[in-house]
Amino acid sequence: MPLQTVQYIPASRKDVIRQQQVTMIRAVAHERKPWDNSRSTNHWCLYLQTSPTSSVRVDMTPSYSYPSTRLPGGSKGNLIVSELPYVVTNHAKKIVQIRPMQGLRVHHIVDALIQAGRDKYEFDRDGVGCRMWTSNTLSLLQSNGYGNSGQIQEAQAAILKVWPDGTSLELDRGAYY
Repeated sequence: MPLQTVQYIPASRKDVIRQQQVTMIRAVAHERKPWDNSRSTNHWCLYLQTSPTSSVRVDMTPSYSYPSTRLPGGSKGNLIVSELPYVVTNHAKKIVQIRPMQGLRVHHIVDALIQAGRDKYEFDRDGVGCRMWTSNTLSLLQSNGYGNSGQIQEAQAAILKVWPDGTSLELDRGAYY
């Protein structure tokens, strides 16, 4: 079965998810995970708030089943667009809020990602690379005028650290194909 680079969860609500208006964008660091035997990193993704009690998570994750063509031992990623019954995970270690442009909808962001080839991403052999993808996605949002530039830059600076302690960590490297 060929890789579906973008998946909506639940798939039956794809059209509804795409039309939802975004009232706040949050760049979110999840709990730490081990990386490279001696270090740890946070998983980063975006939460698009769509109501006072719900959001859509935009999350690039390793497939682990489709081999990378650019990174030895790595795997192709899946862009998972999930409708959630909460605003943000309660396991977040760092949250940076970004004011969206007026009238922004989920489909504006997802379509921009696809048009820029940001749905075709590969992770390294350790399944690491989400911080680079999230930082690049924030740059795309900024260049499209989809969010507050200062807040986007604040989020990109936060991605360069491990949370909750705020230790600096060089940006991991994934690859686009």
